[in-house]
Amino acid sequence: MFLMKVLLSFRFIIGCCAIGLLAACSSPLPNSQPPGGITYDANSWKSILDASCTVYFDGCNQCRRAEGADVGVCTRKACAAYQKPYCFDNKASSHEKRTYSCKGGEQFMVFTGEYRADDMRIQLDDDEVWLSDRQSHTAYRLKRVEAASGEKYTDGQFVFWSKGGDALVQVAGEVLYRGCRY
Repeated sequence: MFLMKVLLSFRFIIGCCAIGLLAACSSPLPNSQPPGGITYDANSWKSILDASCTVYFDGCNQCRRAEGADVGVCTRKACAAYQKPYCFDNKASSHEKRTYSCKGGEQFMVFTGEYRADDMRIQLDDDEVWLSDRQSHTAYRLKRVEAASGEKYTDGQFVFWSKGGDALVQVAGEVLYRGCRY
């Protein structure tokens, strides 16, 4: 009989805790709104994006739709919170990818405007490039710095230097790839 009362009490306590957790999860926290009080949801793109936008980020997923359509076909990622939607259409023209081949047989790719890999998109500033190294399977977001000639980008350690179609890659001041051309 004593054991039965203990088990019933334990079940009651567990039940109360579960109800408390569910209540806490279903109601927003007092300070859970993003700065500025703006929140986005799965339909925010409809009021933010122009009807002519055909390739867009809905705040969680990458989507495509016919021009002017109310629905799109999207990837199926789950997001706890939606971000601000944006259109890829007007950014597509500034996107460029160059594949460089070097004297030692090494290859790397340099992206401007936007880094694209599968469904991942990373918007780059005008003074940035994304270098993807095929040998080490690493990537670097590099910022333009002043150069005597050509264009030079660095993250402080890794350097990509190009002039015309020729390029050089350095790491910590040492030449990693030379005689590279696209």
